[in-house]
Amino acid sequence: MQYEQQKISSSSKNKAVTRQRFKPDLFFKIELSFFLLLILMPLTSSAWALENQFAGMGFGVGLSLTIDIGEHNRINEAVLDENGVVRVTSENNDVPRIMLESHYFFTPKGDDFGIGPFVALQPGTDEIIEAIGMGIMMGFKRRSSEDETSSWNIGLGAVVDPSVKILGDGIKENQALPSGETQVRFKETSQWGMLLVASFTF
Repeated sequence: MQYEQQKISSSSKNKAVTRQRFKPDLFFKIELSFFLLLILMPLTSSAWALENQFAGMGFGVGLSLTIDIGEHNRINEAVLDENGVVRVTSENNDVPRIMLESHYFFTPKGDDFGIGPFVALQPGTDEIIEAIGMGIMMGFKRRSSEDETSSWNIGLGAVVDPSVKILGDGIKENQALPSGETQVRFKETSQWGMLLVASFTF
């Protein structure tokens, strides 16, 4: 009987672990939406887009700036001063980086200007994707270039970082540690930001 109870308990734990393991988190849903968008964007090409190579789907690489709009500061380093008060010595709420982007341009006013949705990502080392964003992008065709798809682009949207370092639960900047604790704790969480992108279509 005791063996059966242990077996049932172990089975329940395994089911619980399995359910937890396959429970999709926010970042997974965003990644899935990103790849679905990449698949659907070329399928929406119309006849007028095919006649004009500047219109339709394109790819670019560019510089971006993430302006944090989350509830917590992005902490690089925090220490305790001589009075046991938490002091943040380095934070990074404005993040410049290089991102890859894919866009789909409509050309409502001729073939020199395009506007449409875009998705962007930053490949990572520890994480496959370190940041992913989407929004609206405007493109300006380069008249001096012989390449019909070449353009300078400006995009505005939202971005999510899946592994942002913040102060641990119960720990607040410029306040003493909770009772019984002796060092500053950190944790990682996903956090949103406003995304500005300036890219070049190749």
